[in-house]
Amino acid sequence: MFFSSSRNVIIHEPGVEPDTLNDGFFVPPGVAAFGRIYTTKYKFLPSPYNAFEGVTCEDRVKINGTLYSYSKCLAQCRREILLKKCGCLCPLKSDVGPFCTLQVNKDCLGMAAYSILYDPDVEAECDCPLPCESTTYGTQVTYGAYPSMFINEVFKNLFGDHDFSRNFLELRLYFDSHMMTTVEQLPQYTSLGSVLANVGGQIGLFLGASIISVIELLELIVLVVRIYSRKAKNKTHVIAKNSWTK
Repeated sequence: MFFSSSRNVIIHEPGVEPDTLNDGFFVPPGVAAFGRIYTTKYKFLPSPYNAFEGVTCEDRVKINGTLYSYSKCLAQCRREILLKKCGCLCPLKSDVGPFCTLQVNKDCLGMAAYSILYDPDVEAECDCPLPCESTTYGTQVTYGAYPSMFINEVFKNLFGDHDFSRNFLELRLYFDSHMMTTVEQLPQYTSLGSVLANVGGQIGLFLGASIISVIELLELIVLVVRIYSRKAKNKTHVIAKNSWTK
């Protein structure tokens, strides 16, 4: 989309440098776009907790003067790998040089960028941990024609015979609500009591027993022992009495 006449619209967290290559949505000329924004905030626990299926998160305040973001860190790492392989960067994908010539772009940069972009091992090589706290702004966009035929005719009468749909667009962005969805990771065990409660629950699940049933079982065992002990005493007394009678 580098040679497209469409505009790339990116909604991002304040202070975070946006990733213009992978984020956002496009609005072409002659289109009215209405974007509904909804906010989601993520909070994960740092090490030693596993935040992402065996991967720990890490809080990093800034990267190159801006707030840390995983996508921007990964993009910068990929640029450094391209710079090592080809000795230059594409001017359409980087704001800083050195920039590649057309010949170098054809011989080296194109294939190297494609292999790095779709190589899963690159993410493992880059030192880009996932942040423990982040805020994302999702959008739902609907499109319509702009301007209408009536307004286009009015513009032609005012400004001359010109097709405004080829050079103008309309964009409206609004928040769906003032509420924010928060996804927060909490520790499963916060105290010794919670551990014991969970162990007791697991025992009750596998044995089909509760604390009350365990107490009742102990009470039954005590009663049985007392009954047998009384019978043993009575039997001993009867045997002793018979011996004296003889």
